[in-house]
Amino acid sequence: MPGLYIMAIIAAAAALAVLGGLLLASAPRGFRRIALLLILIELPMSAAFFLLVRQPLDLGVRSLGLDAGVYRFIASWYAPLTEEPAKLLPLLLPFFFRKVSRDNALVTGLALGLGFGLGEIAFLAWLINHNPQVADLPWFAFTGFLVERLLVCFLHGAITAVAVWMWCRGKRWGILVAMLLHYLLNFPIYLASMYPLGLDRATWVTISLVWVVAMVIGMSVTLAVLRAGRPGVKSLFGGERACPGCGERYRPGTVGLNLLYRRYEPCPHCKKWHMV
Repeated sequence: MPGLYIMAIIAAAAALAVLGGLLLASAPRGFRRIALLLILIELPMSAAFFLLVRQPLDLGVRSLGLDAGVYRFIASWYAPLTEEPAKLLPLLLPFFFRKVSRDNALVTGLALGLGFGLGEIAFLAWLINHNPQVADLPWFAFTGFLVERLLVCFLHGAITAVAVWMWCRGKRWGILVAMLLHYLLNFPIYLASMYPLGLDRATWVTISLVWVVAMVIGMSVTLAVLRAGRPGVKSLFGGERACPGCGERYRPGTVGLNLLYRRYEPCPHCKKWHMV
């Protein structure tokens, strides 16, 4: 088996275990099966929209004979314009449409994005492995692929979660916000295609990775704010809160685990661990 395929399996398993585990832990108990279904139905979307939408779109744009700089700018919008609708497409099905609400909007978006990201891992591995220079490399040569895919899987979900959260609150243009966030994520890739400021490709790869990490931090905070509001975020990171078990109020200590936009910690009164 090609080394890239082995790393793709590792990346998908890690994303499913870490992100999927956190997702299910954060999901309302009655919504977990729906979240799993959303992940499954999204698996083929990356390949399907790339082959059936993005490639024909690119052929049409190339046929216009545009200037190279204009073409690169238009092409930089392909991913936001095609992938965000692909992630939201299952919500057009009545079964899922009726299940989505304000209470599970963020979980819905995270599940859709995770499923898309998992499918994208497999599709990208298949595409990249066609390069003869890559096909014979050992699996451990693709550590960068592993890290980048894990981060992007989370960002796919976080960006889509923003769109679903807005849609559930009557802001139907949330998909446009998701497209802009997606473009912002990919912007260093567009800059790297032109090698501005005299920087080489390796430098721009590093810049892109740092940018992705910054986006992960920013979107994590965004999810926390959307779920709990600013007072809730303050509580999440140290403010007083009520124990869901015994009802006593307390200030959290240093022991605990932040899980996306929730925290798993012990209550100093009843000594039991709770998700808050």
